Amino acid sequence: ITRFRIAPDSSLTFATGYSGYNFWGDGQWTLALGGQALDRTHILNAIVSGTCTSSDRPVFERCDIGITTLPPCHIFESRLTSTIALSGAGDYILDHCSSAVAGTGSPSIDFGSAGNTNLNMRHYSGGVEILNMGQNGTDNMSLEGNGQLRINANCTGGTIAIRGNFRITDNSGGAVTLVKDDKYNDLSDIKAKTDQFVFTVSNQVDA
Repeated sequence: ITRFRIAPDSSLTFATGYSGYNFWGDGQWTLALGGQALDRTHILNAIVSGTCTSSDRPVFERCDIGITTLPPCHIFESRLTSTIALSGAGDYILDHCSSAVAGTGSPSIDFGSAGNTNLNMRHYSGGVEILNMGQNGTDNMSLEGNGQLRINANCTGGTIAIRGNFRITDNSGGAVTLVKDDKYNDLSDIKAKTDQFVFTVSNQVDA
């Protein structure tokens, strides 16, 4: 048996590793990862905390991701509530995720000492703070969506490509390379494009 349906309000702590398992909640449930290996394991609708390992990416879907230490993994349609520490080199994919921290606070992603880490945050909404980027090896990040990006002073390198509408607070003193990889770099670009459009329309009307 590799597929389990978890009753709402259940609470589990993994005491052994699971490879290729599905733990799907019919409602929200609580999961402590217990430091176990979760190769290709799919977690659905859980409130997640703790540490896991993996040689083949686990999947977290529609979860609340709390204080965790995670290997390269996929996280879909989930809410970030605290600090996620990245524990290994490789690709992390967060798609359609959001901050669950109200007000001016935000969850955080800690690159730690893993090194050579690629963080993909696609269709993200809300604030996020980046910690310890560039401390060991080459770190890269793509951030797409809307919200606020904070770069902690303990970041020493790496590159962040930003696509969308983000307010940026860079406390690293420029140690992290920021690439605004969308259509316009700043308001002057938008004004130039607007002026060009008005000029073209005006000429067409006059003609």
